[in-house]
Parts: sequence; structure tokens; C-alpha cells
Amino acid sequence: MREEVVKRIYIFSPSLRIWHWVNAVCIVVLFLTGLYIGNPFFIGSQGLEATYAYAHSLTMDFIRFIHFSGVGEMVLHYLLIKPGHRTYIRNPLARLVYFLLYLVLIFMVITGFAMYGLSDPGGFWAKMFGWIVPMLGGEFSVHMWHHWFAWLVIFFVIVHVYLVVRYDVIEKEGEVSSMFNGMKTFKETPVDVEDVA
Repeated sequence: MREEVVKRIYIFSPSLRIWHWVNAVCIVVLFLTGLYIGNPFFIGSQGLEATYAYAHSLTMDFIRFIHFSGVGEMVLHYLLIKPGHRTYIRNPLARLVYFLLYLVLIFMVITGFAMYGLSDPGGFWAKMFGWIVPMLGGEFSVHMWHHWFAWLVIFFVIVHVYLVVRYDVIEKEGEVSSMFNGMKTFKETPVDVEDVA
């Protein structure tokens, strides 16, 4: 009789797991606050009265603050913390997808700051990223590119969750639980064992 030898290996450090879940929350917060910034639905049609305009201004400032806090966390993570972690991705296609995701996130940050710079044409953000607006075909185009890429990130998240759960069910390597406990289970080369029955 042949039996598979299973080995549990500690793959993901606590800091990596914490940042993984912080990033997951940030992506959701960035998407929801971005939807509001693009279409401020709380204000409705009463935007003509001064009270509503003031309330909308405070709400928009708060939503932008939350949005930029999410951006700041992700930039901090990918620039300062992520390089110190060993990435464990065996599949070359998955490595390519993650590399493309990083490019998408960089594009999102750049176009986001370019749009923010439009609110103060002579300000810092306009000077740093204002060149993006004419390069992409104007203000509307920048908004649309940013919007489409945001949906691309959400599509990635949905596919990522599906594939991780599916892989865990099929391969039983602890793919899902590894983001909670850091351990993955690997099947080693089968070895011969005596049948004791």
C-alpha cells in the first residue's frame, strides 16, 4: 500500500497576514468611497440650498479623507513592507497577474492624484500629476480610466477569492486557512508503507 506523506509548513508571517486583511478592507473602502466621490448620492437634488451644499462639502471632505487614507495604507504597504516579505506563488501565470495588478494599482494612484489636482489647478497635486490629464485625453477620460480600472481590481478580487476557495477544496492544502494561521499543507512524494491490516 502507498500512502501520501503530508507536511505542514509555516508560510505566511503574522505581519503579512495582517497586511493582507488590511489590504482587503482598504480595497473595499477605496471602491465604495470612490463610487461616492464619482457620484455623490447622499446630496440628492437639494444641492442648491446653502445648508445642503455645506453638508455635502463636509461629507465629501470626510469621504475623500477616508479614500486617501486607504491609498496611503496601500502605498505604504507595497513600497515599504511588501518587499521584505517572501512571496510564495508557484504558478508563473499567477505571478504575472499579480505583477499586472501592481501596475493597475500604480495607474489608479496616479490617475487619482491627477483628478484630485483638478480641484486646485495651481496646487501641488496638479503640478505633480497634471500631465496625466491631457495625456489620457482630458478630465472625462481620466475619470473613466480610473473608474474602469477600479472595476478591474474588483473583478480581480472576485476571481482571487473564487480560485483560492476552489483550490483549497480540490487540493486541500489549507489555502484559505493559511491567511489566518500561516500554515499550508503540502503533499510530498508518496512513500511505500506496510499494510498493517
